[in-house]
Amino acid sequence: MKWYRLVPVLLVGVFVLGGAMVQPALADQVMVQDRPGSFLVYPLFDVISSPTTGVRNETKIRITNLSSNFDVYAHVVIICGSGSVDFPSSVCPERNFSVFLSRHATVVLDMSTQPRSCDSGFVVVYAQENLGDFLNPGEAGAIGAPISFNALAGDYEVIIRQNRATIPYPLNPAPVNFTDDITVQAGNAISIQSPQDRGTKLGTITSANRLTLSFGAPVPADYTFLPRHLYADFAAVASDLSGSDASDDGGIELDTRLILLTLDLTTNIGGAFGADVFVWDQDEKAYSGPGLTASCWDRRPLATIGTHFYNSESDPLPGQLATDYGSFRIINRDKPLLGAIEEVSVLAGPTDFTLLPTSRGNTIRSLFQSGFQKAAFNSLFDDNFVICPSANPLCPPL
Repeated sequence: MKWYRLVPVLLVGVFVLGGAMVQPALADQVMVQDRPGSFLVYPLFDVISSPTTGVRNETKIRITNLSSNFDVYAHVVIICGSGSVDFPSSVCPERNFSVFLSRHATVVLDMSTQPRSCDSGFVVVYAQENLGDFLNPGEAGAIGAPISFNALAGDYEVIIRQNRATIPYPLNPAPVNFTDDITVQAGNAISIQSPQDRGTKLGTITSANRLTLSFGAPVPADYTFLPRHLYADFAAVASDLSGSDASDDGGIELDTRLILLTLDLTTNIGGAFGADVFVWDQDEKAYSGPGLTASCWDRRPLATIGTHFYNSESDPLPGQLATDYGSFRIINRDKPLLGAIEEVSVLAGPTDFTLLPTSRGNTIRSLFQSGFQKAAFNSLFDDNFVICPSANPLCPPL
């Protein structure tokens, strides 16, 4: 029998096993970023607005229930951090609420209209039990506990408006002026699965009325292990990306921003973390790794982390990249991290910026991941949908 004749049978076997909710093997205790999950992380929301500069940013996040059989609630937690420029904080301020998702439904949230403590930060979403009538699909019943529900997916869209804004070129004192400049960047939410059977109640409520969710251990925990290492390639700041002829119109890398966050936190108390960053250029030359520290969530230009992210191809300086592109690896010092990278480039005239640029482009993408953080940790949220003490099964014994 040819191997391809087995494929339909094998696929049926996979679906049967999935329907039987067989307990995952230890290998399945590690998150798979692009697979539907029970816990979603949106690494960036930005609704910063400034009438003096014309900055009017928007963010919309989408949450989708992929299940054909079950309704669910999605609990949304909006978290600030030390990188929240309008309200930098080391205590991880949060606001939270729940939204109902019937089968195959998608909810779109405009972050500018949601309750929040800052104008930039990150968002987490986790599945909650819908205590409505199963026989009446689409009925929104009472909100239950967090549950294993590996059928959530999501993405986010950030609209950057910089009308009348002045954006400085990193190595040139003359600013680059943009008029009515609008760019859009989008990415998928980072998905974290639960190794528990579907519908299993997750988490506990402490006597201080904090929801505690476990990642990695004890096996099986509420959610999977998180990665140990994060990776990305990048365009070096100030690189001419237009080709070998500097007189050609082409792209100039204005800025590259690193977004890092930790889920090993206690909202409204803190979540400090540290990381080491190791850099290589296109020719595999290694540069000494700069480090960084932050709390809860951070968004910073790579150039502020170290000179290794600058391009100095025309006039190489010690510690600066001699190529247009490079790559880096991030190793957390103490807490598992997730993140993304933003790149901002401009289509301009000659590289001395004697001509105004014609357009600007932003991109955002999640960092690649490898390995897993063997140390287990808990996330503690000030989620107030359960009041303890009570007879709720998530509460400590009365």
